[in-house]
Amino acid sequence: MSGWENDIAIAAGISAALLLCGMEIRRSKKTRLWWRLAASVLLAVSILALALPSWFSTSMEVKTVEHIILTDGYDPDSLAAFAHHHGNPPVEQADTMLDPADIDKADVFGNGFTQAELSAMPPVYFHFHPAENASGILHANWKRHLPLGERLHVQGEVSNNTSGNSTIMLTGTAGHLDSISIGPRTTVSFDLSFIPKQEGRQVYQLLLIKHKGLTATEPVPVTVDKPRALRILMLSGTPGFESRFLHNWLTGQGDSVISNTLVSRNKYLRSAPTGKDTSNEQLSAHLLQGMDVLIADGPALTALDKAARQSLQDAVNQGLGLVVMADSSYPAFYFRGTIHSSPDSVTRLVHLHVSGGQDTFSLPVAGSSLIAPGDLSQPLIMDTHGNRYAVLSLEDEGRILLCTLGNTYTWQLSGKKDTYSRFWSLLLSEAARARPAPLGVEFSPAFPVAGEPVNLRIEHESDSVPAITTNGAMIYFSGQKYLPFEWTAPGWFGRGWQGDQLSDWFVYGSEDWKTVRSRERIEQTQNYLRVQQAIAPVAGNTSLQQVVIPRFYFVLIILLCLAFLWIERKLD
Repeated sequence: MSGWENDIAIAAGISAALLLCGMEIRRSKKTRLWWRLAASVLLAVSILALALPSWFSTSMEVKTVEHIILTDGYDPDSLAAFAHHHGNPPVEQADTMLDPADIDKADVFGNGFTQAELSAMPPVYFHFHPAENASGILHANWKRHLPLGERLHVQGEVSNNTSGNSTIMLTGTAGHLDSISIGPRTTVSFDLSFIPKQEGRQVYQLLLIKHKGLTATEPVPVTVDKPRALRILMLSGTPGFESRFLHNWLTGQGDSVISNTLVSRNKYLRSAPTGKDTSNEQLSAHLLQGMDVLIADGPALTALDKAARQSLQDAVNQGLGLVVMADSSYPAFYFRGTIHSSPDSVTRLVHLHVSGGQDTFSLPVAGSSLIAPGDLSQPLIMDTHGNRYAVLSLEDEGRILLCTLGNTYTWQLSGKKDTYSRFWSLLLSEAARARPAPLGVEFSPAFPVAGEPVNLRIEHESDSVPAITTNGAMIYFSGQKYLPFEWTAPGWFGRGWQGDQLSDWFVYGSEDWKTVRSRERIEQTQNYLRVQQAIAPVAGNTSLQQVVIPRFYFVLIILLCLAFLWIERKLD
C-alpha cells in the first residue's frame, strides 16, 4: 500500500473505533462498560492491522561465521547444529592452524587452547563454545610437598551424572586410605585426607568407582620430606616427666638438644650432646643465636635475671621461637595473655583439635588451664567447646607459642607414640625459627604432561644463574628483565618424577587427569578472552532488521472481541 492509502486506512480505523465506542456508551445498561469499550477499540485496531503491513524494524546484532576451529572435546551434535544454522562455514582442526592470526573472529569449539598456545597468540578475539561439563573428577588439588607427620588433603570437585551412587576413594600401597560416597546426578566437593607414614616420593591413587565399576584411576604424587633437624634449648625450673619425655623424644628425632635444669639460684645442670656439666652461665646472645627453638616452663623463665630476659627478648625479635609450657603462674611479661585455672581437680578426657584443621587429639586433663582469647594471638589447639590450650603470637621476626597442656607424656605411656609425635611436631613447626626455603620449582600447567611443553619458574635472588638436575641433564634458567628475582625455563619431559631431592615434580601421562586438564584449558581460554575483551572491546555487527508479526494473531483477537461483545449483549 502507498502512503495515502495507509492514511485512509488509519482514518477509517479510528472512525470505526469511535463509532463502536459511541454505540456502547449510548446503551441504556452501563454494566461492564469499560470492558465493552476496550473490546471495541481492540477490534477496530486488529481490523486495521490486517489492512496495514504487519512488521516493525529493529536494530539487531548479526553474527557472521567465517570459519570454525575444532579443539579436543567438542560435541559433534552441537557443532552440526551450529554449522547448519550458519550456512556450513569451513571447519578446521586446531592442530592444522599454522598462523595464530587465523583464529581471529573464528568460532572455536571444544576445550580451547593450552596456556602455551594462548601465550603464543597475538592479541586476537574469537567466539568460544566450551565443551559441556563431563562426568568425573572436575577439579583436584593437593600439596605436592609436605613434611612427615602432616596430614595430606586431596581436595576437588566430582560430578556423578549416573542414576546410581558413586564412590571417590584415595588409596596407597596399604590399600584404602579415605573415601566418600556421591549421590546420583549430583556434583559435590570432596576432601580426602590421611597422614603419610613414609618419607620420600610417593604416588597415591585417586579412584572413581561407579555402580558399573571403576571409571577413573588418577595418580596423586607427593614428596614427603623428612622434618629438618632443629637446634633446641630446654629450660626446666621444675624437672618432671613432661620435660624428660620431651627431651628423649627430641633426641630420638635427631634434633640437637641442650637441656638446662635449674638446681639453685642462677645454677643449672646442663645436658648437652657432648655430655653433662654444671654451669653458672646465664642465657647469652651467642647461645640463643645458634638455636631454633627455646622450650621453657614458667619457673625457669621467672628465675632469669634482667640481663638474661633482655637477651631472650632480643633473640625472639630476631627470629628465635619460644615455646612456653605454662600454667596460671607463668610470667606474663613473655606473652600478652591471661590464663584461667579451674579449681576442679577431676580428671576428664578432653577432645582437642587443631584450629582450622582435621587433626584431633584426646588427652585426660585434671582441672584445666585455659588461655583467654587475645587480639594478638592465633589459636592453635582448642577443644570442642572452643577453649584454647595452645596459642601463637608473632614478635617481630620470631614467634611465641604458649601451651598449657603439661601431661602430654601420658600419650607415650599409653602407647600412643604417633599422637605424641604429631602433637609436638605441629607445635615445633609453628614456633621454630624460619630458615631459607630450598630452591622450589613452580610449573605451568598445573598438570604437566609428557611430551608437551612445561614452563618452569623459580625465585632466586643471587646473581648466579640457577640450575637444577633432572635425569642426569642440567636445566639452566633465564632471568626476567623487570623481575630480577624470577627465573624461568621451558622444558619437555617424560612421564614420572623429575628433578632432584630439593626440587622435584611429577610429569603425567596423556591419559592422566584428562577431565581436570580439560576444565583447566576451558578456564584458561575463557580468562584469555576476558582479558582481550577488557583491553579492546569487540563490538558486534548490527543492521536494521524487519520483524514480521503473523496475521494469525490479529484474526484471533478479532474473533475473541466479537465473541465477547456478542455474549455480553445476549446476557443483557
